[in-house]
Amino acid sequence: MENIEIIFKDIYASDIKKIFKWFLFKEENIKSSHFFEDGKDITYQELSNIEAYFNKVNTGQILIENIDIGTKIDEGIIIISFDNNKGDLTINFEETENFVNDFSEDILLKINEIKFIIHYSNIIFGYEPSEDEDMLVFKI
Repeated sequence: MENIEIIFKDIYASDIKKIFKWFLFKEENIKSSHFFEDGKDITYQELSNIEAYFNKVNTGQILIENIDIGTKIDEGIIIISFDNNKGDLTINFEETENFVNDFSEDILLKINEIKFIIHYSNIIFGYEPSEDEDMLVFKI
């Protein structure tokens, strides 16, 4: 099976929690996380303020289970990377047979919900690397 990714391009740090809420992010579903602050590795739970953390050049990743993008994803990785005031948030997960069978307009409808809530230049959905035109499923 291949990996699928959703990329939220050029978002603001204030949009991160809105995206988390959109896909039903729960801190207890974090399997592991990695951030670097003040010269040391820390976890998501140790971040004092995620918005402040990403209001400057920073990167972090979260391995999480049980998220919802219009269909349930058992496990995915969230990669957040910011350059000054804007950045990208990528949700990457393995395609499964259930995902292929469940893929429907529900996913597109769910992704369309978020576009009215956040600032972005593009929302890209496709097979990794989804920014390659031949791997792109859709772009909003």
